Amino acid sequence: GCTKLTNTTIPNSVTTIGDYAFGYNYDSQAKEYEATKEVNITSDSQAAKDYVTKYEKDNPIGNGDNGGNGTSVNTPVDISSWTVTGVEAKTYTGQAITQNVTVSKDGKNADVDVKYANNINAGTATVTITGKGDYTGTITKTFEIKKADQKITVKASTKTVKLKKLKKKNQTVAKAITVKDANGKITYAKVSKGSSKKLTINKNNGKITVKKKLKKGTYKIKVKVNVAGNNNYNAASKTVTVKIKRSEERR
Repeated sequence: GCTKLTNTTIPNSVTTIGDYAFGYNYDSQAKEYEATKEVNITSDSQAAKDYVTKYEKDNPIGNGDNGGNGTSVNTPVDISSWTVTGVEAKTYTGQAITQNVTVSKDGKNADVDVKYANNINAGTATVTITGKGDYTGTITKTFEIKKADQKITVKASTKTVKLKKLKKKNQTVAKAITVKDANGKITYAKVSKGSSKKLTINKNNGKITVKKKLKKGTYKIKVKVNVAGNNNYNAASKTVTVKIKRSEERR
């Protein structure tokens, strides 16, 4: 027998336990097994329960709660109806998101294993909580992963167009606006207030058109840059002002 054992956990898959596996010591002189100190068995398997029943029957006098010398089965406590705290909405980070899960009842916390599913991208994540050790049962909870706000960088530059070309036809100015750290489709919109009527902007590529026969001077176009966002990021926008100068004709 296991003479120094005080606690043991037996898996539910165990179907048979030897007659003197726990709670006994073999007396070589008397050539028989004697009940020894208390052994607490944690299991909800039928084999464990049958073993303890036999032990108590063989040892009816003792100082344990269940007769004999105290060998008993500790049936795991089912946590299915216990209260779960620490599961709350989070914001997308690009990394796996976890929670500070606590399962409790009447001021007592259970020992649990926690597993997650769909806990990286924005949407609905699942947390599965399973009792372990002295606890059994499973609780499933969900939590929202919210889209993150994106911080885009938008810069406008000053561009120059040549008078000679403007005399003949409209001119297109590219790369007047740069956008960085954008998540989602980028579109451009002219803001009428504060913008010259001589300038327009392409909605999809951000190229600015300068109307022909532009007089000498500096012209401005105020542009709202919109980033649509995607599955993990909210939409964002910034407004910038582009300056267009008409160059002097050389003589």
